[in-house]
Amino acid sequence: MRGLYGFLDLLTGYQGAAVLTAAWRLGVFGLLADEALTSEEVASRLRADPRSVDALLGALASLGAIERDGGRYRSSAFAREHLREGAELGLVIEKEAVFARAWLELESVVRTGRPVLAPWPERLRTEPERARSFLEALAVLARLTGPDVASLAELRTDGRILDVGGGIGPYTRALVEAGRTVVLVELPVVAVWARESLADLPGDRCEVVAADVVAEGLPPVLEGSARALVSHVLHDLEPASCVRLLDAVRRALAPGGVVVVNEFARDAAPGTFGPFFDVMMRVETGGSAYSVKELLGFLAEAGFVGPRRLEADPPITLLAATRP
Repeated sequence: MRGLYGFLDLLTGYQGAAVLTAAWRLGVFGLLADEALTSEEVASRLRADPRSVDALLGALASLGAIERDGGRYRSSAFAREHLREGAELGLVIEKEAVFARAWLELESVVRTGRPVLAPWPERLRTEPERARSFLEALAVLARLTGPDVASLAELRTDGRILDVGGGIGPYTRALVEAGRTVVLVELPVVAVWARESLADLPGDRCEVVAADVVAEGLPPVLEGSARALVSHVLHDLEPASCVRLLDAVRRALAPGGVVVVNEFARDAAPGTFGPFFDVMMRVETGGSAYSVKELLGFLAEAGFVGPRRLEADPPITLLAATRP
């Protein structure tokens, strides 16, 4: 933090997110995608307050989200590609809007140690539409910013790959499209959504199995698998549950089988990303952005050998280990 103005920049950081969220919900980016309009024209088409629209457009232009040419505005190239009506980044905007409200309760979280959001199984039961939108947003982020799992040597195999806790299947899709055979394992409600999301993939190379891996382990039918991927699951769990899940994965692998863990470790990248992600887990799930050392320790405690960190661009943290 660099003096008073640095402090004020941090304190008002929410404003840019609010500007982008409002513009998305109002449909500004789609409206300005194909033609340049004045603020008066935008206000008229949105049936919104002209002075407020003018202020919003000025703020968007200062962020680079739209471009100003004289008295007219048009969406930036990025916004035209990613923020038209129905664009996939809209899911991410709505996800973060939900979490922004939760972050306002951080003081209570720190005092009590209790997260703001209900446990994930409860959210699946009580807010299924919002939970599915959340998973769809995560799938977008996986496609746009996640690791290229199909290129990892540790996941190249002619045998079966388990995608444990794989959500609606972005990494399953990438692996199957690269010629691998994958079984995605998820909670029953999510498994239904995953089947719908992956229905276009060949059934002989893509299967979805419903199971609560932490509580029940993996079904015996999956024993003898060649590889496993555990992506962005451990940060939602307490340490004992991390080890229990990884132990279940180890027992499902054939001897010599390899697990790959994809996470955001709190010490894997410079700057604020890791520490802030750690706080986010406390707010949202009560989990943790574990350190690289802790994640490697979980693998060893679960009975894997040779736990190691793989090369990846920060903040992505990739680890691998082998079943003896």
